[in-house]
Amino acid sequence: MSLLVHREWRDAARWHAKGLWRGDTVPGLLVRAAERDPDGVAYVHGPVRLTWTSLAGAAGTVAARLVDVGCRAGDIVPVVVPDGPELVAAVVGVQSLGAVAAPMAGNAGAAEVVAVAERTGASLVVSDRVRDLGQDLRQVVVDPAESWTSVGTPLICSDLDPDAVADLMFTSGTTGRPKGVMNSANTKLTGLRGFLQVHEFGPDDVWGVIPPMSHNAGWLYTALPAIATGGRLASIGRGAPERILDGLERHGVTVAFLVPTHVADLVQAVRENPGRWRLRLRAIVTGAAPSQADALRTMVEEWGVSAISMYGMTECQGNLFTWPDDDVETVVGTVGRACPGIEVGLADRETGEILPEESGRAGEIVTRGPGVFLGYYDDQAATSAAFAAGGWFRSGDLGQWRDGSLVVVGRIKEVILRGGATIAPEDVERSFDDLPVLGEVVAVGLPDARLGERVCLAVTGEAVDREVLREHLVRAGRSTSMLPDLVRHVTTVPRTGLGKPQRAKIRAILVEQSEPVPAVAGVESR
Repeated sequence: MSLLVHREWRDAARWHAKGLWRGDTVPGLLVRAAERDPDGVAYVHGPVRLTWTSLAGAAGTVAARLVDVGCRAGDIVPVVVPDGPELVAAVVGVQSLGAVAAPMAGNAGAAEVVAVAERTGASLVVSDRVRDLGQDLRQVVVDPAESWTSVGTPLICSDLDPDAVADLMFTSGTTGRPKGVMNSANTKLTGLRGFLQVHEFGPDDVWGVIPPMSHNAGWLYTALPAIATGGRLASIGRGAPERILDGLERHGVTVAFLVPTHVADLVQAVRENPGRWRLRLRAIVTGAAPSQADALRTMVEEWGVSAISMYGMTECQGNLFTWPDDDVETVVGTVGRACPGIEVGLADRETGEILPEESGRAGEIVTRGPGVFLGYYDDQAATSAAFAAGGWFRSGDLGQWRDGSLVVVGRIKEVILRGGATIAPEDVERSFDDLPVLGEVVAVGLPDARLGERVCLAVTGEAVDREVLREHLVRAGRSTSMLPDLVRHVTTVPRTGLGKPQRAKIRAILVEQSEPVPAVAGVESR
């Protein structure tokens, strides 16, 4: 645990004194949910209907197995489990021991899991099946068929430190090395408390699990609100919009986190199939996107849905969102106001000074307060660089105030935003730079009316079929989430004096070519 770094300016006593940090932990939330409604349905996953007692018991069983193989407080434990109740049980089980859960996508390749384990010094991995990870990693397998057939082991979460690192999420960045974002129960739950303070949700709500729970959208703003309020979770998954709508109807979902592309896809599907679905959806959480404003407006005005536009990062949770008294234009055109207890400002890009709202000037979106992460794992330099004077976390995005609400107007960093997923171009390039037939490779985002951007791999060699690239990823044990949407040939790769690819120039060349873009039905886990 010596490689875990944290921000020196953190004043925990101040947040506790203000009531912004408390004694809550995620395992504690689940224990209380089971005490409050032991026989109530907590999670519907396919044919399985789990009670709160069963879900807490499954988490306790995971914890007991981890103890049996030597897991102790402070250990880092990668969790490689697909979305579902077993993922909740695995993460909560790890955290109930005071260990650090490092959730990864369920389709992560073996090489990726091993790389995370080696980087963090992990000796244990929680998985949904036995994986070929070599002999150095012990695996605790969460078997749904076994986990849900018994009451399980009591979940014990006493003496947990809510200020200690509880989860470690690796997120794509603008450099070649993924950053490990460290959050405590308190940094994480500060965002959730503020969200639930403003928006009313309760035990009658059914939360549709659509976004990945290895990220904040699926974990902090889908799973945890249900646990905290006693609502019900229902597995919906991703894919074709008709499939999502079928799931929303079948489970009587009332609340769902939908990326902007999902919003547009669902609205289009309903228009093409009038009267097919009878939905109970009353609220959605989404990220504002100008290209999907009309679809979001349709949901609000024609479906009668209360929409919440949100902005956030793993480093600062959902630090901005629209409020119930915002009108429809504010909801579709902005990302709202700051979460209670969290400060958000715009910093002048040259001086770093916080711009007054009335100035109307664009600046970098910065935030500070009890919802900001603890630091980047094993990278004090990156942690220090992420903050400006006064403890402001720099988002790398540009914003502008509009009547007290924030509009995101651009970004400084070169990540690709595809259908709600944040993809670092360097990660895509690294996945294929050992495939000689491609020559030089550079990944860029190309505009797309539905997804926002598509991932295009520009190559100086042969523009091979995507299936060749997929097979390469599988052979190398890498995640297929790095598979580009398009492969295009370029004669040369323009570079800066320091040898870095000039992505803007490459992007302009590819846009000018205006080659047809194949349609992709639905937003899926790639």
